[in-house]
Amino acid sequence: MKMHLIIPLLLLAGYFSVNAQTNAPSNIPFWQKPIMRDCGSGGTPIGTLNYPIGSYLTIEGVKAKQDPMVIANQDLCLVEKVNGSILSNPVNIKIDEARGWSNGIPFVFKGYETFRMFGTPPAEYFAAREAGNKDFIGTQEIWRLEFYFVVTSVVAPKEERH
Repeated sequence: MKMHLIIPLLLLAGYFSVNAQTNAPSNIPFWQKPIMRDCGSGGTPIGTLNYPIGSYLTIEGVKAKQDPMVIANQDLCLVEKVNGSILSNPVNIKIDEARGWSNGIPFVFKGYETFRMFGTPPAEYFAAREAGNKDFIGTQEIWRLEFYFVVTSVVAPKEERH
């Protein structure tokens, strides 16, 4: 089996084995936190902010410092408070509306956390092999889940972006 098929499968297997756990403590890193409550019973996914996806939240923090050469991380923010409660471990999360703001700018946003998938699903590799396409390599992006925050209103800052 080719390496480009093995690596996504191993990553996916590891992801699901970690996320099959339930009732994990809230102080573990988000990539080890279960994303489903009552897995298999139609539970609500839990996001990196430790609230069910789609919950209306007020978040506070600062625009995270980024390497100006890494375009993919230009919208990361360090969330320090959720609904007025200070997080014991601040969380970096993508917030598209923060793109263009200076590093270190404090913010207060209202909105909700959600997620999206990136990369080529493992099923694409199997389908290509089944169809006899041995040269299929998919996208360069690893099949992964990305959490991000959708801003419905900006409480602060009231400054202009660059």
